[in-house]
Amino acid sequence: MLKRIFAKPYRSLPVIRESYHIKALLQNVTASLQNIMACLRNIENYLKELKATQTMRLVDFDLRDHPRYGDPQRLLRYQAQVCSQNGEDGIIHEIFCRIGTGTRIFAEVGVGDGSENNTAFLLSQGWTGFWFDGSSAFIRALENREDLQKDCLKYLVAFATRENISALFEQLGVPKEFDLLSLDIDQNNLLRVGRPS
Repeated sequence: MLKRIFAKPYRSLPVIRESYHIKALLQNVTASLQNIMACLRNIENYLKELKATQTMRLVDFDLRDHPRYGDPQRLLRYQAQVCSQNGEDGIIHEIFCRIGTGTRIFAEVGVGDGSENNTAFLLSQGWTGFWFDGSSAFIRALENREDLQKDCLKYLVAFATRENISALFEQLGVPKEFDLLSLDIDQNNLLRVGRPS
């Protein structure tokens, strides 16, 4: 009697066991597919970066040799990097060679960590200026620079917006006339600088 009662469930044990194996296998396949998707996303991001790098290479190398850009007056030919990110140091130098300097004063909004921006090299050339940034990271870079003259740089840690830029300039004492204004403001590139009348 007991044999008959347990016979049917006993016959289905391999099916139950097999269904657990199938379930585990499906879980492994799902995890593998998720890993493959993550790898494909990484490959896609890499290809995007590679395409951007190749585009930059085209701009930096191929266009420089193109006859249209061979004109010695083109500023691209004067790129040089000392403290800038993309050769702006050489371009700024060439611009001032062409137009001359006046006050040798600059103002830069968005200086990053202070070691790689558009005006750090000008400081070493005896310019004076004003730095603004939302982070205080650049202050450490200033402490390590022995080449700076006394009082050559005033700075303010503050986020610059369209609404407060004039007040920030006034707070730091930026003169109404200066030679160079550099704006590198992430997420706020529509900032317009205006001095109150």
